[in-house]
Amino acid sequence: HFQAELADRYNMNWSLHFSEEKPRLALFVSKQLHCLYDILGRWQTGEWEVDIPLIISNHEDARTAAEQFG
Repeated sequence: HFQAELADRYNMNWSLHFSEEKPRLALFVSKQLHCLYDILGRWQTGEWEVDIPLIISNHEDARTAAEQFG
């Protein structure tokens, strides 16, 4: 259904993969921390089954949030 309704119509290539392996994410954060808190909250509760080994920010403010979530 997706192929006929959207992909063909907009000349899109797509694929869907299932895996037991958790995706690894690096987070890049700026001054607005509400998005970081949302992502880390979802990760902490298990809503997002990912590994987050790295958080990079150009603001020292994000350090507290990153350390708070481990």
